[in-house]
Amino acid sequence: MHDAHQDQELVRALRARHTDALTRVYDRYGHQLFDYCHTLLRDEPYASRVLHDTLLAAQAHADRLRDPGHLRGWLYALARRECQRILGGPDRPAQRRPAPEAPDRFRSMEERRRYHEARVLAHDAMTALTGRQREAVDLTLRHGLSDAELAGVLGLSSEEAAALAEGSRDDLADAVEARVGHRRIRLDRLLSVLPIAMAPPNLEQRVLASALDPGMDQDRAQIARRALPFGADGWPCEKGDRQGHRAPGLAGPGKARDGEDRTKVPSAVWPLAGAAAVALLMGGLFLLRPGEETGDPQAADISQVAPERTEEPLEDEEDTPSEDPLPSPSKSVKTRSPSATPSKSASPSASPSVSTTSPKPSSTPTKPTTAPKPGRLLFSSPACVIVYPARTCAVVITAFGGPVKWSAQGYAEVSGGGSGTLAAGRSRTVLFRVTRDDPCIEGEVGIDFVPAGSVQVSWDCPPLEEEPPPEDEEPPLP
Repeated sequence: MHDAHQDQELVRALRARHTDALTRVYDRYGHQLFDYCHTLLRDEPYASRVLHDTLLAAQAHADRLRDPGHLRGWLYALARRECQRILGGPDRPAQRRPAPEAPDRFRSMEERRRYHEARVLAHDAMTALTGRQREAVDLTLRHGLSDAELAGVLGLSSEEAAALAEGSRDDLADAVEARVGHRRIRLDRLLSVLPIAMAPPNLEQRVLASALDPGMDQDRAQIARRALPFGADGWPCEKGDRQGHRAPGLAGPGKARDGEDRTKVPSAVWPLAGAAAVALLMGGLFLLRPGEETGDPQAADISQVAPERTEEPLEDEEDTPSEDPLPSPSKSVKTRSPSATPSKSASPSASPSVSTTSPKPSSTPTKPTTAPKPGRLLFSSPACVIVYPARTCAVVITAFGGPVKWSAQGYAEVSGGGSGTLAAGRSRTVLFRVTRDDPCIEGEVGIDFVPAGSVQVSWDCPPLEEEPPPEDEEPPLP
C-alpha cells in the first residue's frame, strides 16, 4: 500500500531544501516517473528532460501542495502536463529515440517462450482499448495509483475516475477473454510481463547538479514558471480558473466503488530490473484455483510472472494531447510490479471444507532477531574536481556488505554533502559546490565521510587575461 507518511517526510525535505531531498524523491519515484513520461513521449531524451524539469518544479512548488501525503499523484500530474505541453507544441519529438529496456534473464528456452507468449497476449489485448483507457490501466494497474490519485492526475472527479478505471479494467478483461476463452487471468500480472524502459544512468546526477548549481538560477526559475498555474489545493490546473487536476478525495486508496480492495504494489518494488525477471511463467500461463470455474479477471494468477515489466508500444495513435491523452505506449515503458497477494473469492459450495481449528503453537522458542551487520562505503572516485566554469562536482557512494548510516559536510569554500542511511548495495550521488572568491585562488579540501573514507575536492580558477601593452610603448629594437 502507498506510504503517505513517507510522502509527507519527502515534502518536508523538499520544502526545507535539504541537500538530499531530490535524491530521496528520485530514489522513490524517479524510475516509474521516467517510465510514465516515456510511455507518453516514446523518446528517451524528451522523457529525461520532462523528469528533470518535473523534479525541479516539485522542489520549487512543494509549499503549494496542501496535502503532502499525495506527493506521488502530484508528481505524476506535474509530469503529465509537461508531456502534454511538449506533444501539443512545436518542439515535439520529430523522431522517436526509445529508451533501452531492462534485459531479461531466462533459465531455459521454455521459460523464454512462455514469457513472450504472455507479452504478446498483453500487447494484443491492450490494443482493444482507447488511449484514455490505456492511460487509466497504465496508471492504476502498472504504476499502482489508486482511483483517487487517478482523478488528480487526469483532472477528473472521483466518480469519473472510478468509472474510467473500472470500465477500462473490464474492457481489458473482455479483450483477454476474447483471445483465451476465459476470465481467470490477473490483469496486473499479465501487464507485468511487458518491458521496462531504463532511465539514463546519469539522469539523477543531472537533476541534482541542476538543483544545486547557482549558475542555473535562471533555468530553475523558468522551469518553475512553466509549471504554473496551480489550484487552491496546490495541484496543477489549467489556465482560466478551470480545475484541470483535482486533489484525490478522502476515500482510502485502493478501494473501488464496489468495495473490493484494489490496493496496488508500492513503489518500493520498482528498483532495477534484472534478477527479478528470472521467475516467470514456470507453472504455465494460467493458474486456476481448485473448484474455480469462472470469476473476476483479477482472480486468477499468471503463475510466476516477472514482477517488474512494462508496457510495449501498442498502436500508433495520434500524439495529440486531448481526448486520448496517451499516445501508444513507447517501446519501453516501466511497469508496476504486480501484487504478490492473490485476490480473494468465495469458495464454491462443492469445494471441500476447510478446518478452522487453530494449529497448536510450537514449543520451540523464537530466535531473537539480530541487527544486520553494518557495511562500509565505497566511493566512485577519491577525487572530486571542479573545473571552471562549473561550480559543482559529484561523487557516488555505495553501501557494501550491509547498510551504512553516513554523513558528510563541506567546509571553507566547499559546501554540500548530506546524510542518510543506505541499504546494502544501494548508491547515492553526493554533490559539492565551490564558492570562488574574487580574486579566485585555486584550492583543495578533504571532505571526511562518516563512518569512514574521504574525498578530495579541488577547484581551479578562470584563466588570467594578459594585459595588452600600452599603445604609446615603442616596440623593442631588433
